[in-house]
Amino acid sequence: MGRSTNSQQGKLMNHDACRDIEKIFVKPRILVCAPSNAAVDNICEKVLKVGFKQTNNMPYRPGIIRLGAFDALISDDIKSILIQTKIKALLSLSEIEWNKLYSQFYFNVLAINQQIENINLTGTITHSIDMYIQSIEIRDRCIAELARLELVNTKRTPGLNPGRKNESTELYIELETSFLDEAEIVFTTLTLCGRHTLKKNSKVFDVLLIDEAAQANELATLIPLTLGVKHCILIGDNFQLPSTIISERAKTAKFGRSLFQRLLENDFDFISLSIQYRMLPEIRHFPSRFFYDGILTDDPSMSNKGVMNKMWPSEPYLLFDTGDTFETRSNRGSVVNLFEVSLIFSLLKCFTSMNPGRTLQSIAVITPYKEQKDLIEQTLRKTFGRSTSVPCVSTIDGFQGKECEFVIISCVRATNNIGFLSDAQRLNVAITRAKKRCWILGNLNSLCRDKIWRHVVEDAVSRFSIIQGRESHAVLQSFSTPSNAF
Repeated sequence: MGRSTNSQQGKLMNHDACRDIEKIFVKPRILVCAPSNAAVDNICEKVLKVGFKQTNNMPYRPGIIRLGAFDALISDDIKSILIQTKIKALLSLSEIEWNKLYSQFYFNVLAINQQIENINLTGTITHSIDMYIQSIEIRDRCIAELARLELVNTKRTPGLNPGRKNESTELYIELETSFLDEAEIVFTTLTLCGRHTLKKNSKVFDVLLIDEAAQANELATLIPLTLGVKHCILIGDNFQLPSTIISERAKTAKFGRSLFQRLLENDFDFISLSIQYRMLPEIRHFPSRFFYDGILTDDPSMSNKGVMNKMWPSEPYLLFDTGDTFETRSNRGSVVNLFEVSLIFSLLKCFTSMNPGRTLQSIAVITPYKEQKDLIEQTLRKTFGRSTSVPCVSTIDGFQGKECEFVIISCVRATNNIGFLSDAQRLNVAITRAKKRCWILGNLNSLCRDKIWRHVVEDAVSRFSIIQGRESHAVLQSFSTPSNAF
């Protein structure tokens, strides 16, 4: 027998690929969880921003869904993929809008089916396999949209509004189940994995990713494991804050221990990630040396992340010594520091004067005490009103799992006892939230009475990163010339 030519072989191989391609290139379904909405949103925002690359280096946007409680604090940036947003949009369609959408998806399916049929008939893939797969996926998404439109048309009750009271209705549940079935990646919290629509999901998740796993108590981690996932990957940092447990009896019984911690204690294999992609080297320096035995290294992109002006007041890492200031205790028993609130506003005014046109949303102010957080928020509202372009204000514990370009840390304490501020894990979380600027405000004499914070101060002294807070007020007011320092 004569040999077939290379072109003939290629044609036959492509024909076989066309016939089995949907079975061969099935993408895995992934469930991404974390203990808090903040941590889930942080991952979700990065996926939306960066996306994925196909084998031909073309961008790929997977079908993703954010599952959250109706009244949860979900980031505005991801409201578009929130399942309630999608259901509300469907239920709000007028008859004209419904007909237009239905026709659009219907004819898209016809056109894509014709393209796929032509490829199957010729046995030749004129585009890359990735493009072929993408056509199939787009077609399947259009078919899913058609099914949901038909469902809405047959079962919708006039005047139905998808709020909390309607989340248990038959139509709402069917729509939610449909979105979850179709999604390649589902983002949600650990506790919400117990939702009935996830349990009745017809498609098993191939991979479960749990971020901030060291912060999740073991019982919460077990909830997504009941969904029959094939593989589970825990991602966490044992040097950051664990789960918050109020009951002393529960603490004694180790209810606060994470599955992540249990596996480490039982010598399970783990992979240590040593390259960091978040912060400038000046910010990374102390936590790497003190918490991680100096193993952290910087991705090359970190060395020139943003315009760097090393002159005060734009240095990446600074400690502001508030000197002889004092704390006060509120009626609710928490502590506040009025001078630090005042200094924070001087820093914010400096930022706005040096960066006209830039919003304050790139800044986060974090503190260990809720009362101080509330006081800063109240003062911000008085100054800026209820504008959305104001800094994020949070407790340190509440900010775990998040990051921001510019982070101001208000330590508050100015006595011999600095309370739970002395917790090494809380300190690590606080310092490692910033990407470009990390500024710490505190009474250094008080902080130095604690062994851990003494290391922070000594490190800052060695790097000439100490600023006298009282003197800085006057200095900050002098910086009124616009620049790109930040």
